[in-house]
Amino acid sequence: MLMACKPRPEHLSGIASLEYTGVSAAGVEFVLKNGSPNKVNLRGEYVRHKSADPWDTQVDCRAPNGTTRYEHPVEVGADKPEIIQVSPREEIRLLIWTDFIVVSGGARCRLRLKLEDHTIIESGEFVP
Repeated sequence: MLMACKPRPEHLSGIASLEYTGVSAAGVEFVLKNGSPNKVNLRGEYVRHKSADPWDTQVDCRAPNGTTRYEHPVEVGADKPEIIQVSPREEIRLLIWTDFIVVSGGARCRLRLKLEDHTIIESGEFVP
């Protein structure tokens, strides 16, 4: 008898990717997918099961009138971040706790996430 298997999430082979998934009451949501053969580490704090609030982020928004602005998430009050590990072929939901969506006014944005090894991962463009 075969057991029903849940398909594994698809990941880009060999790299980690950052995908915008939407806005909720909890914050702006992304998924960090680790398609690399190594663990991916980032600084932040766990906020829910399989969810994290990453520390080293930057949101770059370009307004419809052509101006560019950079917004940073609200500072986290903890003195020391946790090291969040994402194993190969795994993913984690990221919640960005910030009010940039309120002031972005239809701007097109990208999220930059700096990993613990200083690698920068950038999301595709999104409109919050």
